[in-house]
Amino acid sequence: MVQLNLRTIHHDRDAFGEDADQFRPERMLHMDNIPEGAWRPFGVGMRSCIGRAFAEQEMIINVALILQRFQVEMVDPSYKLEFLVTMTIKPKDFKIKVRRRPGRGMDVGLYATKAADSKDNHMVNGGPTDKSLLILYGSNAGTCQAYAEELASEAGQYGYHADVKTMDSMVERLPKDRPIAIITPSYEGKPADNAKKFVAWLMSNRNSGMLHGIKYFVFGVGNKEWSQTYHKVPKQVDMLLEAMGGERIIETGFVDVESDTTGPFEDWRDKVWATLSNSKPTASKTLQAKITKGTTTQTLAGFSNPPGIVKKNITIADESVGPSKMHMEIELPESVSYQTGDYIAVLPFNHRDDVRRVIARFKLNSDDAIHIAETRKEFLKTDAPISVHDLIASRVELTTPITQRQLKSLAERTKDEKEKENILKMSGDEWETTLKRRFSVIDVLEDHPSCELEFADYLDMLKPITARQYSISSSMIDHQADLHQARATITYDVHDTEAWCGNGRAFHDVASSYLADLKPGNEVRCTVRQTNSGFHLPKDPMTPIIMICSGTGLAPMRGFIEERAAIQKARGQKLGPALLYYGCRDMEKDYLYKGQLEEWEKQGVVSLRPCFSKHGTEQDQFKYTSDRIYAEKEECGKLFGDGAKIFICGSASKIARSTAEMCMKIHMEHFPDCTREEAEKWLDGIKEDRYVSDVFG
Repeated sequence: MVQLNLRTIHHDRDAFGEDADQFRPERMLHMDNIPEGAWRPFGVGMRSCIGRAFAEQEMIINVALILQRFQVEMVDPSYKLEFLVTMTIKPKDFKIKVRRRPGRGMDVGLYATKAADSKDNHMVNGGPTDKSLLILYGSNAGTCQAYAEELASEAGQYGYHADVKTMDSMVERLPKDRPIAIITPSYEGKPADNAKKFVAWLMSNRNSGMLHGIKYFVFGVGNKEWSQTYHKVPKQVDMLLEAMGGERIIETGFVDVESDTTGPFEDWRDKVWATLSNSKPTASKTLQAKITKGTTTQTLAGFSNPPGIVKKNITIADESVGPSKMHMEIELPESVSYQTGDYIAVLPFNHRDDVRRVIARFKLNSDDAIHIAETRKEFLKTDAPISVHDLIASRVELTTPITQRQLKSLAERTKDEKEKENILKMSGDEWETTLKRRFSVIDVLEDHPSCELEFADYLDMLKPITARQYSISSSMIDHQADLHQARATITYDVHDTEAWCGNGRAFHDVASSYLADLKPGNEVRCTVRQTNSGFHLPKDPMTPIIMICSGTGLAPMRGFIEERAAIQKARGQKLGPALLYYGCRDMEKDYLYKGQLEEWEKQGVVSLRPCFSKHGTEQDQFKYTSDRIYAEKEECGKLFGDGAKIFICGSASKIARSTAEMCMKIHMEHFPDCTREEAEKWLDGIKEDRYVSDVFG
């Protein structure tokens, strides 16, 4: 009898290399190079199971179909592989989340007639192609993905076929036979969730020279309010690609999302095509919109996020000291769960007044039917006519600031000379003012009635409507209606005010005005998205926490406190200290959840440290959280020395900046020889797990 030790065979370093003990599925791509007999899968040989080959093919087909139809991401990007051993070996507690790939219907990959195949085939090109381009993106909120798809939509005009993929999907797989575009953001100096592995791979191989022959170019997205980490990730990716032997063939482009989000991208995009193609774009079909009279309004399909149900939507602070603030409770779709600190991502509808303005400007009717053809913009495509109202309300951004190019394009279509001259001024000498006043395309059209812009051309100027993220202000432990259905709450400002562009117009923030109009029982287009992996309560309830926030930045902190209260109630467990530094204007008018917070303080769940910038009591001597933290630095310092974790939520330019400055000031006072630069490095070093923030512009 001959017995084989299969475990030893499959860990043979001579056959599989020095990393034979590591789980690395990529090695299966090169099985032809492995010595015969080194790979003995279960069920091989004379007594093999006849179904094994069928099972292998079935797995390959199923995985291919999943990847063809969906974008797949790990629920927990920080997941470490653990095995669950039963009859077979499988990963323990490993979960994925999937999103329908843009433009991919449920029938993609199924057998169909040739006519149907032709209709559903949407390679990203618009003309004859003989060259390939790979476009990689990292994106949490969808901005960089939209940039990538827009770049790809033009590829065919220049003789290129473009593939669009996430950065993580191409780890160790960068091709050398085509140029590579990388479009990536920087979230407080960290990469997007679907770019983390890619950046880590580059960093671990920075001196390898393994990318010789790679030709690449980078476009970076950032927010200047995060001054310490502004464009850190795209610059880092650019530097690492070059250090590993790659050749940068186009100057790196950057955009600030707090300013003109389109103009810098358009300029960089022109450089891309000027570099990659010496010829002018091939004649491609322009967007065509056929409008016919309709009698009914169709609800648009294709939004993959299942709807939640609004259970409560109430005002908790009025407009007397700033934007009104509301509290919404949402019943989530069945089996959808979240961790305290996560987001609710809401895909809104445009405000009805803005939709009416567009319909009136182009002399349309709400129930007119429209069919979009000949466009590579997936968000505009319609398989069948839909109503003009539905298209404008649910698919496009109406209030995005107009770009210089769009202004020049409108000027060319304007008949009145004075109006034309004014539009050219807006795009020229007065551009900075135009940008600050945030004129949209429809604003300019209304102010210049002699501009003869076709509705199809207007649609072609618009960006896809994107989801907005709101921090969850509840704990799932305390908000699970039953075993399969959870509830979540959000706390949000309602921005509904006079528009900066003037002329008597009102500004309706797309997402908050949509949410504010919802009533109990209404559906809300939403899903759960993970936050920064560090923005969760410590696993040990005895670990001290220091929470610093202002305004509706209280939302995730309320969730943390509610979870601590639930843990205390359920387990009767003692909790570590928790300080809440909360800044607002008026103790009577916008101290959110005041009664509830004070009740939790009585229970020993939290210690409240409120600060009121306008009106407090005589005992409230601090207007701002940073001032109170400094005054109580001994207490905070002791907690930090005991392992406390610091959470920050609020404005990037205000509370995040002032808190960072205060922490560095305290650190330098504690260590007199510490320089400003060393203090910044210290703060950057503790941001991984001890000092985590969730801030907005």
